[in-house]
Amino acid sequence: MKESFPKRILAIVNRWRNPAAQVSFLPPAENPRPKVKPPNSTSGSEPELVPGNFFAFEFFIELKLGDSVHIGYPSVPTRDMTTKLVRWGSKLEWSWPDPSKARAPWIDDVQLGLAKRTLVNVEDALGAEGMIGDKPMRFERILFLGRNQVVYALHCPTQNFRIAYGFDRVIFEPNYIRPEAPGLQGDGKLKS
Repeated sequence: MKESFPKRILAIVNRWRNPAAQVSFLPPAENPRPKVKPPNSTSGSEPELVPGNFFAFEFFIELKLGDSVHIGYPSVPTRDMTTKLVRWGSKLEWSWPDPSKARAPWIDDVQLGLAKRTLVNVEDALGAEGMIGDKPMRFERILFLGRNQVVYALHCPTQNFRIAYGFDRVIFEPNYIRPEAPGLQGDGKLKS
């Protein structure tokens, strides 16, 4: 590779300024590769759930609590490239309860299900168990808490897989008051 003429002149001038520099015809000594330290492992702590460890199923979950049936939306992770944060949400075609799409009922566990819990805040659902089809599932962790929706990791302990589903936040936090969206009045109309 040829160096540009100004770079060669600059190199010669720098050698004149630094008389300690010696010319050598031997190849330069190779620097050993820097050693990478292993990450700190904290024994006894849970590993962080990586978004890629979730299966994406395309069906709605029908969650019956009392006399109401609530819809759970399949959620997927997306990374905001400006903030580098992972947000959970539904694909566009799964972001509204289309009656023509598949639905699976959540069958609450008689003793450990949601019906046996007093739901005051979104954390109260954690640990609740039930079934989807023939798979036992547990509300394992909150993945995302938004203004309108909470996304839970649902874990199947028998087959060790996870799915992410978003539910209306008010289901699990009945006293939650949604903050006013920017640019809207209290009645939901645009401010003039």
